[in-house]
This record gives sequence, structure tokens and C-alpha cells, in this order.
Amino acid sequence: MEPDNRILVSSSSAAASAQSFMNKPAVAHLMATLQRFGQRLGSQFGAAITYFLVLALIPTLMFAFAALGFILDIVRPELVDVVTQKLHEFAPGQDQLVEMLQNFIDNWQAVGIVGIISALYTAQGFIGNLKDAIRAQLRKDMDAKPQENFVVRTLSNIVTLIGLLIGVGLTIGLTVIGTGLQTTIVEWLQLPGWVTPVLTITPIIITLFSSWLIFMFLFTMIPIHPIQPRTKRLGSLFGAIALTLLLNIATVLIDLFSGSPTAALFGPVIAIMLSMNVFARIILMVAAWMGTADDEPIFGTIAEAPPASREQLSRAQGGAETIGALAVAGSLIAVTILGFNRWADKHDTFR
Repeated sequence: MEPDNRILVSSSSAAASAQSFMNKPAVAHLMATLQRFGQRLGSQFGAAITYFLVLALIPTLMFAFAALGFILDIVRPELVDVVTQKLHEFAPGQDQLVEMLQNFIDNWQAVGIVGIISALYTAQGFIGNLKDAIRAQLRKDMDAKPQENFVVRTLSNIVTLIGLLIGVGLTIGLTVIGTGLQTTIVEWLQLPGWVTPVLTITPIIITLFSSWLIFMFLFTMIPIHPIQPRTKRLGSLFGAIALTLLLNIATVLIDLFSGSPTAALFGPVIAIMLSMNVFARIILMVAAWMGTADDEPIFGTIAEAPPASREQLSRAQGGAETIGALAVAGSLIAVTILGFNRWADKHDTFR
């Protein structure tokens, strides 16, 4: 066989293999997901959700602190001395911190009123934009936006916000506790060494399950039309896996940032902001996946499927480039943190 013919045969074989791979339902579904995410401004909606989330974060924290002040002042006033003692133990010489806590406890009513009013206003904007972004990915026609009753929408937003706060709070708490207290628990209880891997895996499983519940809750409350149970369960599982990875990576990044005096000022803030944006993108990517699902088995091969057009490949490539850019950015941040840590160690050694 001539060399040119061999090249043509090899090229045809590679093209056939690529087309067979593209015809698999899972791959075709992923391509359609990336295409919809890009066409329906997933990145832009993710940035808007991040902005409104940051805007709603401070009033929400004010309300949470007011609730803490209510507990310490009315429900369990005996805990004030315990908290003060713990503050002196963990932050010796921080008299201003203790004084600020006492002033906060004394003024929890005013803080609570301002926090509730501000949180209701900003949280409505956050949940409203989150709903619009998710529904834009789910419905067949992006421009078909049905009108909702104002009272029903407001009450639904409040319920969704409360459920989301509880779910995210529990998930983050379980992740932080599971990541930070493994060694302490083993040493405190004097457990054998084989328990450490179990304590490492168990919090991850719990975090994965709570993350799955968050996505199930969101895609039950937000869509106008119910999503097929199988699609909702499977999409929520994919989102939960991504969110669990994100939380563990963010915890490590924040810990690394905090260990370097040079990066401790802005490092945790950057890690938190980046995590918020990636979290918003994960939600919208899952919504795009559910919106393009047809409830067919995703593992298998389609007998005959139309080849992907250039426009579809371009859209999918754009979505893949976005994911790749996020991965590269995370790697660069991690390398930068390690560099800061090594520089700080060398600096301390020379001292």
C-alpha cells in the first residue's frame, strides 16, 4: 500500500473512531450541555450571581451575628463567660476583640433589625437572579419568561434562601470540621492508626450527601416545571461531586494562604470569591445538563446520530476552554501559595 493511502486510511480510521466516540450518549449530552451553557450566557450569569451573593453576604452575616447575640444575651447568658474565656485562650492580649463582642451582645437588637431589612432586600436580588439564571438554562426557549405572582415569588425566594443557607452552612461546617479535626480526634481519643483513613473518608461522604441534598432542594424549588426524578437525582449527584471537590480544595487553599504572612491579607478573600464564582458555574452547568437531558440511558452507543456541526464543536470548545482556564488558574494560585510559603520559611531561617 502506498504511503499516501496509508495516511488516508489512518485518518479515516481516526475520524471514524472520533465520530463513534462523539455518538455516545454521555459525550453527546456533555457537548449539548457545554453548548447551552455558552449560548445562554452561563459565565455571565455566574458572575452576576457571585456579585449578588457577595452583596447579600454581609447582611446575612449581620443577621446571624444578631441571632448569636440573642442567644448569648437572652437564652444562654451563662455562655458569655465561656466565650470570653475561650477568646482569651485562643487570642491572648486581644482585649479589643472581647470588648467588641460585649458591645455586639449589648446591641444585638439594632444589628438584627438592620440585618433583617438589608438581608431581605439583597437576598431577594440574589435568589431572584439565581432563579432566572437556572430557569434560562432549563427551559427550551431562553426568552420565554413566564410572569409570577409577586407574593408567591417573594415567599418562594425566602424559603429557598433559608434552605440554601442551612444546606450550605452544614456542608461547609462538615467539610471544615472533617478536614481540620481528624488528627485531633485521633490523638484525643487515643484511637489506633487505622482509624485515620476512616475519619478522612467519612466526612467526605457526609459532605457529598449534604451537597446532593442542596442540589436536589434547588432543582425542586426553582424550576417552574418539575424535572424528571432520574435526571434530577443524577444531575444533583454530578453537582454534589463537583461541590465536594471545590469545598475541599478551597479549604486547603485558605489554609495555605493563612500560613504565609505575605498572602494572608488577601489570600483567603481571593479563595472565597473564586469558590463562590465556581459554585455558581457548577449550579448553572448542572442546570444546563438537566435542560438538555432526554432521560435516555447515558451509557451506551447511539446507532445513528448526526455528526456535530462546526458551531457545536466551537461552542463545546469554548466551554471546555472555560473549564480549563479555571483549572489552570487554580493550579497557578496553588503554586503561588507554595512559593510564598517557601519564601517565608527561608526568610525565617535566615533570621
